[in-house]
Amino acid sequence: MVYETKAAILGDIGEHQEAVLYYDKAIRIEENLFHQEGRSEFANELAVTYLNKANSLVILGEYESALSHYNKSMTTWERLIYQEGRSELEINVAFVYTLITRVHHEMGDYDSAIAYHDKAIEIGERLVNQQKKTEFRPFLAGAYQNKTLTLIQLKLHTDAISLLDKAIKIREQLVNDEGKVEFLGDLAVIKKKKADVLLSMGEVNQAKSVLEAVIPILESEIKRTDRGNLKNCLTTAMETLNRIRDTQ
Repeated sequence: MVYETKAAILGDIGEHQEAVLYYDKAIRIEENLFHQEGRSEFANELAVTYLNKANSLVILGEYESALSHYNKSMTTWERLIYQEGRSELEINVAFVYTLITRVHHEMGDYDSAIAYHDKAIEIGERLVNQQKKTEFRPFLAGAYQNKTLTLIQLKLHTDAISLLDKAIKIREQLVNDEGKVEFLGDLAVIKKKKADVLLSMGEVNQAKSVLEAVIPILESEIKRTDRGNLKNCLTTAMETLNRIRDTQ
């Protein structure tokens, strides 16, 4: 719809308060079509609009309202899944769970964040391991990695390492077994995060070993892709490794 398109454009240029107003206009129309007129073909569009408005609300720091709209998005998709058999939308629900975790994390509500991490992981594991939908392996690896951020805040470093290893295993399969080099940079970032956690646990030699293996990969990937986040990761990895060497 025109309103949602304009809202997206406003969001892209940082005008999120104005974007919310246009998302509201789109939502009023879509809710009327879906709920009042029974036009179920607009349900998915409505769920997306709730989601996009929630994303803008997060940027504005309006976390409670964002959570409300994420939940509206999620329940709309769940209605399509359970009432209309739209099982392909399960990954959308899992994605909403990951967004909800980030809000709870920002609010410092780590227990709620963990609960939603687990919901996202449960769907991801079912889709990948039981239903053999291998295209969702990157999502599952990301879900594992995202949960570690909350576990680290809770000082649950051993649990974080366990999940990072699961994420690493998936990325390694994609890169080494299937030749999907586009995931090599992400694999290096996850391994660098593992080194950071190991260092927090006092496992200095293990952390050093991981960093020494990761740095050449980061250097190679920067040359190949020029990704900015990899440059930052390389800088911190080299600084950490140098500090370790200086103390040994």
